[in-house]
Amino acid sequence: MKKFFVLMAIGPYVIGLKADQHAVCSVPVADLIGEPLSAHHIKHNPAHYYQTFPINGDPVVVNRISQLLFNEIVTIVDQPEPHHEDEVCVRLTQHYYCTLFDSTPRNTYWMLKKNLIPLGQLKSNQLPTPIDYRTPSDHAAVITLSQPWFDKVTHQRYAAGTRFRLCPDQKKYSSYYTVYRFTDQKKSAVTRIPKRIALQTGNLTADEHIALFVRLLKEYAHPDVGYIPYAWGGMSATDFYTSDYQEKTVKTKNNQYAYISVKKPHEGPHSGFDCSSLIMRLAQIAGLPFYYRNTLAINNVLRPLKNGERIEPGDIISIRGHVMVIVDPHRNRIVEARTQTHGYGRVHELPIKKIFAQTHTMHDVLQAHFTKNPVDRLDAKGNVIAQLPVTILKLRSIYEKNNNGLPAQA
Repeated sequence: MKKFFVLMAIGPYVIGLKADQHAVCSVPVADLIGEPLSAHHIKHNPAHYYQTFPINGDPVVVNRISQLLFNEIVTIVDQPEPHHEDEVCVRLTQHYYCTLFDSTPRNTYWMLKKNLIPLGQLKSNQLPTPIDYRTPSDHAAVITLSQPWFDKVTHQRYAAGTRFRLCPDQKKYSSYYTVYRFTDQKKSAVTRIPKRIALQTGNLTADEHIALFVRLLKEYAHPDVGYIPYAWGGMSATDFYTSDYQEKTVKTKNNQYAYISVKKPHEGPHSGFDCSSLIMRLAQIAGLPFYYRNTLAINNVLRPLKNGERIEPGDIISIRGHVMVIVDPHRNRIVEARTQTHGYGRVHELPIKKIFAQTHTMHDVLQAHFTKNPVDRLDAKGNVIAQLPVTILKLRSIYEKNNNGLPAQA
């Protein structure tokens, strides 16, 4: 990894991290995994494995389950042990996931230690107020990238969803936000970000947040160039891909595992989303109090549509292991991030009739929601791949209560 000496701290740091210490992500995107690579008997040069995680495939091969963005703050959970000294266990507050048998929020991961800087080493802390699912926060002085941003000074591309703290004086440039960021000397400096690729959402109403969320989904489904890929555990948009996929296998002593590779070589972390991370990332960019990293967490918090309620843009269709967003009920359109194994491998907008057989309108989906009769799920070729019940989840229910039963953010 290159090290720059101009404005931003993005090079690797040799740091001593301690339990309960707070640290900030110093690279544009960092992959997060569920357990240290030493648990998979990988003890030498773990950074190489992080850089080569495939975009999708068997979890044995694709260890990535989430991603951290520049400026996001974590808490160190415990002191790294000698046999995985390159990695560290961290706790996040930006989002959480649940397991099949336990709805308790889970938010701990492992990552490369070199991608973090202890907050105590910053000579001036001008970081954005962290997103915290436990406590409503004031984000009025924060902007969020709605599109990837290439910094011509550091030659780094920062992901959509990256947040920056605004400088007090915003009158100097009409087309730019002026924001703080830390330098390689760990001091605060000021830089400019074009307003056309960043959002300030602190003063929006609930209706405006939801409308912005739906607009972003449509934009991500129809980029000007290429596509945003489906990436297992991905939570970032830094690049738009143009290359096709290819399926490969890796053999171990006792097993053979399949994974998906991009034909054009790409050194990680990969850009892209899985089905639930697409919803979570764009909801947070739009300023919604949405913290739910996987389908189980989404289903635990959002309530099903009630009898007499109408389907609205932003409502979520949930089936076992997958979620998609209704973006235009009248035209029967959804946006989803769909896996390569179903013939797609990208974020796209489709009519509902291409998702479920004999389901041509949202009225048909509504009937399936209330009757709980299974519907036939289709792949890209129109083949039936599963029969599953459908649930419509109300996005607005996030304003009724949060995961702890407390009043949600307004």
